[in-house]
Amino acid sequence: METDWALLFALNRWAAGPLGASFASFLSSYWVPVLALVPLSAVALQRRRPLMVASLLFVFGLGDLVVSRVAKPIFDRDRPCHIRKDLHTPDGCGTGRSFPSGHATNAFALAVTGGLFWPRALFVLAPVAVLVSGSRIVLGVHFPSDVTAGALAGALLGAFVGLIGLRLERRFLPAAKPTSE
Repeated sequence: METDWALLFALNRWAAGPLGASFASFLSSYWVPVLALVPLSAVALQRRRPLMVASLLFVFGLGDLVVSRVAKPIFDRDRPCHIRKDLHTPDGCGTGRSFPSGHATNAFALAVTGGLFWPRALFVLAPVAVLVSGSRIVLGVHFPSDVTAGALAGALLGAFVGLIGLRLERRFLPAAKPTSE
């Protein structure tokens, strides 16, 4: 737990300045998943891969459901900004629980699912997932361990949904064009 606090304080310093706070706030906004999903969906539909779109939307909803309705009530961990009032919280502290991070879960779920369908997309999706996850620590609303757990949960959910989606696609939509280039 000491390492969690030390890393949190080190990263939270970036939220003290207007540039760091603005960048972290943008990364934590709902625009980032939209900016990821729209181009991915456009490519998927152009290549006749509706199961890719369905998988991306499903894993996003599933990640939210698993984290907010199952994991957070079980672990019932306070957000760091509720425990320590000396953190920089430019977007406020939030009312929900802390463990695991829903943002990290969803970001990594989208990255892994999208990467399974379109491997080259990982060059964009993986760094975005890391940045979104890190923004939650910078903003003082999650511990690093919250983000790590969320990233692992999201990667597992993404692999599960992505592999099922690919299997269904191969079985029922053999005319789909692989998105390998």
